[in-house]
Amino acid sequence: MLSTSSRHFSNHRYKGNDSMSNAILSSDWKQHPTYKDYYFSRFGIAASMKKGRFLVLKGTVCGQIGYQAICVSGKTKVYVHRVVCELFNGPVLPGQQCRHLDGNPKNNDAKNLKWGTASENSQDKIAHGTNGEGEKNPMSKLSKSKVEQIRNMVANGNSQISMCSIFNVSAMTISRIVRKESWK
Repeated sequence: MLSTSSRHFSNHRYKGNDSMSNAILSSDWKQHPTYKDYYFSRFGIAASMKKGRFLVLKGTVCGQIGYQAICVSGKTKVYVHRVVCELFNGPVLPGQQCRHLDGNPKNNDAKNLKWGTASENSQDKIAHGTNGEGEKNPMSKLSKSKVEQIRNMVANGNSQISMCSIFNVSAMTISRIVRKESWK
């Protein structure tokens, strides 16, 4: 049986008949229901048994949030957190999302994952400070100090239109900042 120290394995290969391969039969590991060559541990580890060898997979980090994913059957990508949550915490219901209870997208331990609504997931993100608002949004062109500068300049008589060219944002963005509809 694997212990929590199995989390620290890097990309090791194991022959099909050694004790590591037999460990995938323990309750710590479950086979993917569709992609039968892939196994997932309750600690958030993905492994393959292709060609009779046990291979712990690193996967790839996807998107700006940093979810771990692995490719199965060619180009098909599965997110490790979603598979682990489904295998160890039960099936996903329509409209539910996989929540990382600690806010860390790299922590795919089954105890850290839970199905919930989009609203619950959004509340988690606010509580963890990972909601991507303001400067935390990777698409943001402005910082908090620039927003304060815009508000001060408009309050001192500068036109909103002139702010567009100075800060390279749209008139709508400036208007929403001034009215505190964004960057509250």
